[in-house]
Amino acid sequence: MKNTFLKLPDKRRLFILNAAAEIFAGEGYHHASISDICKNAGISNGALYKYFKNKEDLFLSIMDYGIELVNGLYRQVETDKPVLPTLNSIFNGIRQMGRHSGFIISMYLDLGTCALNSFAEKKSAELENIGRDFLTGLLTSAVSRGEISSSVDIRSTVYFIDNLIILYSYSTVSVHYRKRLLAFMHEKNDVPEKKKIAFMLEAVGRILKANIT
Repeated sequence: MKNTFLKLPDKRRLFILNAAAEIFAGEGYHHASISDICKNAGISNGALYKYFKNKEDLFLSIMDYGIELVNGLYRQVETDKPVLPTLNSIFNGIRQMGRHSGFIISMYLDLGTCALNSFAEKKSAELENIGRDFLTGLLTSAVSRGEISSSVDIRSTVYFIDNLIILYSYSTVSVHYRKRLLAFMHEKNDVPEKKKIAFMLEAVGRILKANIT
């Protein structure tokens, strides 16, 4: 993004980013047109190019905004607390993010397709490191307190939990992932998010054999 965009009021910047994210989420990066983005954001094509170099720059800027949101979520939670309540806070934070920034989550879902491999090369590691580092700290702290067994393989367990978080986040915006989760819960109809989160926390608890008091 250009300095002209950074000089805009926060509310205006977020409106433009979310409006563009809506188009990217609905149409996909390659089919999203600058005209549709500008129309949705209520700005002219010329204004958009004053704020961003091109469509790729805009897309990456939204990615960076999403990474900031995820970072903010994890920064609010401490890693020296019991594992399951901490993960419950993360899942609920993801649920709120799905409500308010669902289009951005949808863009990250698309990042997993081969069509966006070039963007994944630029942004995936930055995003994945957030969850990996947080969960590693959470489980390491739990082992040191004796909350979970020292025999737990932290790397593979972190990978498992992070994948649960990612798949849950997708379920907040994608019919396919929502139905996928419900299928494994043996639920024919949708259920409250609290029940979905409890289902995943139970799985984590069993794997960790955590003694949560």
